Amino acid sequence: MAFSIPDGTTIHLGTTFGTPVAVTSISNAATAVATASGHGFANGDIIVLKTGWQRANERVFRVAAAASGTFELEGLDTSDTSAFPVGTSGGTAMKVTAFTQVSQIIGISTSGGEQQFATVSPLESDFEIQIPTMYSAQSISMEIGDDPTLAGYQALKKAADARAIRPLMMQNKNGSKIYYYGYVSLNETPTKNKGQVDTVNSSFSLLSRPTRYAA
Repeated sequence: MAFSIPDGTTIHLGTTFGTPVAVTSISNAATAVATASGHGFANGDIIVLKTGWQRANERVFRVAAAASGTFELEGLDTSDTSAFPVGTSGGTAMKVTAFTQVSQIIGISTSGGEQQFATVSPLESDFEIQIPTMYSAQSISMEIGDDPTLAGYQALKKAADARAIRPLMMQNKNGSKIYYYGYVSLNETPTKNKGQVDTVNSSFSLLSRPTRYAA
């Protein structure tokens, strides 16, 4: 059993990117291996993957076992061919070359991401059943101490003004990381309460599931 507290957590927004590299295929394996000629990635690189596989599409992964023409997508298990059909995995991988820290975050909250169900009531049964369908849309909300001169604030504003899709990294004090990918928004009007610091709110609307690494 283990517990954690949020003290020491930092948030980083992806701000610069490499040229997308064509991925010709991804293997069906406990750790997926991508084939991409001349990819140029190194172990530990963070990439955004676009692929025909819905469960891996628009997600952020860490590169491992990089070799000539191939690299592993650390943490991606594609062995289930019903979820990852053979022959439909082609796409692109784009390296995140820099993250900018969003400082002065007062609090982080999340909403959505719950499993949704279709309720079925068979004629012969007196008991309804629920069948899993999809997960609800998920978003992350950040309350930030207002200071428009900070690099993180400016990065959020630039992404929000462009309605851009960006990777977001949450780094915990113990070194574990969570990566997200989605649309950025920023409410530049500060909230003001007597005796408290001015804050603004930024939200991050996810396009896909997060990816977690223990270290």
